[in-house]
Amino acid sequence: MANNLVGRFPPSIANLTNLYQLDIRYNELTGPIPSNVRGLQNLKILSLSNNLLFGTLPSCLFHHPNLTELDLSNNQFTGQMVDFQENSWLSELTLPYNQLHGPIPKSISTLRNLAVLDLSSNNLSGIVEPNMFLNLTTLENLLLSDNSLLRRTSDNNGNISFHNLSYLQLTYCGIKEFPDFLRNSKNLEVLQLSKNNIQRILSWFTSMALDSLRYLNLSHNSLSSMIQFQPTWKSLLGLGFQWNQLRGTLPLSICNLEALRVVDLSNNKLSGAIPQCFGHFSRELMVLNLKNNDLQGSIAMTFATSSKLRNLDFIGNHLEGSLPRSLANCEYLEVLDIGNNNINDTFPVWLENLKELQVLILKSNRFFGPIGDILKTGNHFGKLKVIDISNNEFSGSLPTRLLNSLRIVLKGLEIELPAILTTLTSIDVSNNSFSGEIPQVIGNLVVPKLLNLSHNRFFGHIPPTLLNLACLLQSNPGRDSKSAYIAHITCILKSITESTRGANPSGSPI
Repeated sequence: MANNLVGRFPPSIANLTNLYQLDIRYNELTGPIPSNVRGLQNLKILSLSNNLLFGTLPSCLFHHPNLTELDLSNNQFTGQMVDFQENSWLSELTLPYNQLHGPIPKSISTLRNLAVLDLSSNNLSGIVEPNMFLNLTTLENLLLSDNSLLRRTSDNNGNISFHNLSYLQLTYCGIKEFPDFLRNSKNLEVLQLSKNNIQRILSWFTSMALDSLRYLNLSHNSLSSMIQFQPTWKSLLGLGFQWNQLRGTLPLSICNLEALRVVDLSNNKLSGAIPQCFGHFSRELMVLNLKNNDLQGSIAMTFATSSKLRNLDFIGNHLEGSLPRSLANCEYLEVLDIGNNNINDTFPVWLENLKELQVLILKSNRFFGPIGDILKTGNHFGKLKVIDISNNEFSGSLPTRLLNSLRIVLKGLEIELPAILTTLTSIDVSNNSFSGEIPQVIGNLVVPKLLNLSHNRFFGHIPPTLLNLACLLQSNPGRDSKSAYIAHITCILKSITESTRGANPSGSPI
């Protein structure tokens, strides 16, 4: 596998009649699979995934007497799946990310040894009846996502159950309610039902003793309430309810899930206060995303000293008060976004020792006061790449010590710039009350994706180093991306000029 093989699939492989396993994944083989592979009577494992193979699937692969594993994923196969041989030993069938169409053959129900079935991301169509999988008692992984398959609303068969099922992925399958066959699935580990039209979380589901469940994704559905969400799943690591229509308060039952690493309830209509326990209920929590809801009140959370939190996103709510000082305990925090709220506080200089912090978004709040005077050393925010403190009430001089942490001096511009473009910074301090002269240090920054200093009270001359950024970029005008940066910086400079000219006490041109 992964040997940089190119060209057509070699038909001479059919001469290897004693071949047991053929694995040529992750290459650039093209063309169809030759029909003479039927001569490989001893073949048990065939792995051709991640190539450029095309054409229809040879029927001999579905009639092979000894084949146990067939992986043709991530190719360009077309046509329909053919019927399977009734006495097939096939245990793993993975065909995702192709262009197969038509229905799933009913003969799939004869594959009594099948443990893994992955037909996701094709163009399959037709109606999927749960009875089709009734005899697949050994099935562990079932993935049918991203097809045009239709599933009956009700299973209408209380005898259907998959006791061994551990991974179920039915994303974008038109499902309107939880599949009934999950009632007896005691070993379920991953449940992916996103991008459907599920409207209710049924009590029978959340009351199940699913000690094995690790990931639950119900995002992009039509859920409206979490009242019945009272799970006791002690092993749950990931919980995704984003992009629904959830209303009401955040359920305290989440705080009983002590192993959670990711909680995403963003883009809903949840209201009320954030429960205090959300800051310390799980020592493993890495992502807490509550953005774009209607949450209110102060952030009364207490973050534990052992917190592993990396991403905290509360943007787009109605939160107020000050930031909890216990955020300084989150030593692994990389992203802090609390923009578009009503937070009333000074700049959180006490976050300065968070060595992993890369993104700091405080925009559109009620932060106030100076920043430069409270930064005493140059060791602040060492990994910061994006800072947006726009639309607040900050005042005083622009904090050059903070900007120093973003500095990357341009040396050997023509050689290094292509690589630099992938790690550019973003700085937005617009719509505040910063005053004084624009610091010279800004000109030493790597050319940012966004540099916005507009609508402040700066005066004096625009630093020549800032103007040189655009001039340096013009040294190679053939790059469209550089031209775009030039245009953007020029626009921002014009905005700075127009917004600060009235505040210039000396009358010097800006």
